[in-house]
Amino acid sequence: MRIQLIFPARPIETARSSFTVMPLSLTLLAALTPRDHDLKLIDMFAGDEPDYGMEVDLVGITVRTPVAVKAYEVADEFIRRGKKVVLGGPHVFAMPEEAKAHATSVAIGEGEKLWPVILTCVFPLPQISG
Repeated sequence: MRIQLIFPARPIETARSSFTVMPLSLTLLAALTPRDHDLKLIDMFAGDEPDYGMEVDLVGITVRTPVAVKAYEVADEFIRRGKKVVLGGPHVFAMPEEAKAHATSVAIGEGEKLWPVILTCVFPLPQISG
């Protein structure tokens, strides 16, 4: 499976960044991803941009409340292109109904428990709680 994991950021955040460290949430998911998957990490805070043209089977986006609108814009573009998108993170936990409007599926709970399930479930992705 080809996977793109995205940590969204707004231009105001990237303009102020003097250095960055890849967010723990994405590095944890990357570490939990079996090596037979092709994985690309996108840290928009560090200036990376999502690769909308990439042949990808699954896009995972972590959603923090300050960047929820940007995360939804990114998710909507992937959905428009026919890609499967799963949203997770603290904002999704707090606002799952809102997030559902921008995703194939939402993950509500701890990523380290849910990610292996997400990778093995049959598409279309269901809502997953943990």
